[in-house]
Formats: sequence, structure tokens, C-alpha cells
Amino acid sequence: MAEPDSEPEALAPPDADDLGSPGAPKVRLQPPGVAFTVEGWSIAGIETWLRIPEFSLAIDVGRVAAPALASRHLALTHGHLDHAGGLPAWLGLRRMGAMPPARVYLPAEMMTEIKTILAAWERLQGVGFEVELFPARPFDRFSLGSGRSLVALPAHHGVPALGWAVIERRAKLCAELLGKTGPEIRALREAGHVVSKHEEVTLLAISGDTRASAVDEAPALRDAQVVLHEVTLLDDRHPPALAHAGNHTHLHDLRGSAVAAEAGCFVPYHISQRYGVTEARALLQAELGPRFGDRLLPLLPARDPPSRRRSAALAADKSSCC
Repeated sequence: MAEPDSEPEALAPPDADDLGSPGAPKVRLQPPGVAFTVEGWSIAGIETWLRIPEFSLAIDVGRVAAPALASRHLALTHGHLDHAGGLPAWLGLRRMGAMPPARVYLPAEMMTEIKTILAAWERLQGVGFEVELFPARPFDRFSLGSGRSLVALPAHHGVPALGWAVIERRAKLCAELLGKTGPEIRALREAGHVVSKHEEVTLLAISGDTRASAVDEAPALRDAQVVLHEVTLLDDRHPPALAHAGNHTHLHDLRGSAVAAEAGCFVPYHISQRYGVTEARALLQAELGPRFGDRLLPLLPARDPPSRRRSAALAADKSSCC
């Protein structure tokens, strides 16, 4: 696959702390020890969009946020509206900005419906979208350029779904040459000796909406430098059975799970609107803090945004996990 063209930022993002501004609330995380950032917004049932700007990669587009427009690549985890409902508008705004054709990767089972939806919107607006669609099944691989690949991961949800990983191919100096000078290594290479070998490093893995059992089939969810895993419900008031009924993960599911066992950082996301930010942080810290320490980086804002609804009626509702 051809290397992607370089592309400038589409629109200037709002200040990261200005969570009340319309259109693009977000959280920005800088995991320690890695050369990329994770930014986005995720409230179960309301909206999920994520972006790794250094890879020109967005993951899901529940609604259109200005920073996500700059990403050439978009990986959809599944077709629920809070994850994929913003796709036509995302494509339309990219086209309006005369940006290069987007590359959208999605579960293969979604292709027919997505093509139908996009064709209908093309007719409604009178112009076509600039997009390449790539159907994916678990462990399919696509080039992101710069030696990186996007790899589909198994997910267990109520509809066709995938997780995603970003893997980078790196050259590593052969162990027996450690300590030699640059000129010495160059001379050996010119003489035909093998001086390096290639290895693959999993930079990032994201579960998508899934039961926690997906980690059994996806080693990337154990050992990526940064693992993002949905954790929709967090406490006994909303028990694991409620999360499982929607094919989601409950915080208690992670007690015996290998999720992020060898990861550099663990990022819980997709937390239910039932929980305020302070409460969610406390529950996550109590359960996962002893295991991950400062490697625990929940995708949560500094304070509750207006879109997080926490009414008594919602808290009492046992019919939905979101």
C-alpha cells in the first residue's frame, strides 16, 4: 500500500481544558515513555472518538470533533451510533476542506450497510465522498506508512466488532555488535555481514466495545506500550451481569484478566454516564491502582462535562449498561 501523503491539521482544536465548548470536547493523554499522544472523548452510549495525531489515525467517530478531521486513517470498531454515527459528516467536512481521500477500516460485515448509508448521503448532498473503504477481519493488516501497520483484533460484542493495534517494525542491532563503533558497523555491513535484525513492537492496542475475554485471542491487549480497554460499568450497584448483557466489560472482569499485564500504560475508557468523574476515578484507582500504579491513565476529563447525565432515574435504571 502506498505511503500516506503528509497532511496539515484540518482545524485548530479547542483548548484541552475547555470541556464545555461545543463541537469537540476532549481529553489529551501523554503516556510516559512513548513518543505519541492519545486524545479524544468517550462516554458510553453518547459518543466515542479517539485520535493519535502522530500516526494520522482516528478510532471511531461517534460525532464529528474538529481534531479528528486531521486524521487520514479512521478505524471503526463497530457500527453503533455512538461510535460510527458521525462518519458521513466526518467525510463531508474532509471533502469540504479539500483534504486527501480518507482511508476507513471497518469490520467486513459492515461493508454493505456502510456503502448503502454513504451512497444515500451522497445523493442527499449532491456530491460524492472522497474515501477508500477497507473491510477487515481479525489479524488483517494495513499500512499506516513510516513502518507502522494497523492490525485488526478480535472483539466480542453484540454486533460485528473489532479492536485495533498499531505495530511498528524496527531494526535492532545484532547483540554481538553491541559496543562497536559506527564506522566498524558500517564496514561490516559493506562487507556483507548482517548487522541488524527486524522486530515488531506493538505501540498501541484498543479493545473496542467487547467482553474482557477478547484478550485471550489478542496478545496485543496484554503487551502493547499503551492499552486502551473499554470499562463501561465500575461497581456492584451496576453488576457484571448488566455489562455482560450488552457485551461490555465490567471493572470486576479485570481482576483475573491478563489485559495490559505487560503494557506500559493502561487507559480505561468508554465509562458509563452513570458515574461522575470523581467517582469514576476513585473506583478505578481502588481496583486498578495497586496493579498499575502510575501506569493507570483513565480517559476522563478533569471535571464533569454537561453531556454526562447522572440523574437518579438513570442511576436506578437496570435495563441498560450505558
